[in-house]
Amino acid sequence: MFISTDAIILKNTPYKETSIISRLFSKEQGKISVIFKGAKRSKNNVAGIVEPGNIISITYYNKSNLKVSKEINLVNIYYNTRKVLENYYYTMAIISILDKVCMEDIEQSDIYNLSVSVFDKINEREINTNLIFIYFLIQINKLLGFKLPTDQASLLTDNHSHDNPISIILELHNSIDVLDNINSDLTNKIDLINQLKIIIYKHMKHYVIDLNDIHAVNMLKNIKNERTS
Repeated sequence: MFISTDAIILKNTPYKETSIISRLFSKEQGKISVIFKGAKRSKNNVAGIVEPGNIISITYYNKSNLKVSKEINLVNIYYNTRKVLENYYYTMAIISILDKVCMEDIEQSDIYNLSVSVFDKINEREINTNLIFIYFLIQINKLLGFKLPTDQASLLTDNHSHDNPISIILELHNSIDVLDNINSDLTNKIDLINQLKIIIYKHMKHYVIDLNDIHAVNMLKNIKNERTS
C-alpha cells in the first residue's frame, strides 16, 4: 500500500554506497523511517531535498518498519533561516526535540502543524527567535499533556503584565498570533526571557526531556557566551 503525506526531515543515515535512510516526522503517520534507494546518484537531487529541516511531500510503500520511497518533492526549504546561524540552531533544536518526543507510526498532526508554523515564523525573521522557541516549548508541552503550571497567575496584580514570566506563559498558551502582540515588549528584556527559559527547561527536564542533552541547545548557549565574553 502506498501512502502520501507531507513530512519534516529529522535525520539522515547513509545506507550502503548510494542510498539514504531518513527519519521523518510526517503529518499523516507520525515519525517514520524511509529508505531512498540510489539517492546519492539520483539526477533529481534527492540527497539535497532530504536535508534536515526541509519540508517534503512523499509517497512511500508502507511495509514493515522501513518504508521505501516511491516519489518525493520539495515543499519548503527555509533559506532565510540558514542565513542566520542562531536561527538555524533553533530550528535544529526543534528538530531534535521532535525526534526525541514524537512516537513511531502514530499520527500527531497537531504537533506537525505547530512545528511548521514555528519554522515559518523563524524564517520570516520578524519576531525574536528566543520568543518563538519559548512558544514552541510551551505548546509542545501542552500537546504532550505536560502543560506548564500557571497556578501562580492568581497572585498577580495584573495578569496581562509582560514583566512577569508566569503571565507570559499564560499568554503563550494561546495561538501563534500572540507572538506578534508581545514581541516588541519582550525583545530587549533579556533577563525576563532567561527567566522564562529556566522555568520551562526545569519543567521539561522533570516531565519530558532534558534540553541540555540536545546539541543545538548547547551550541546556542556557546553563541551567547561568546557574545558576552
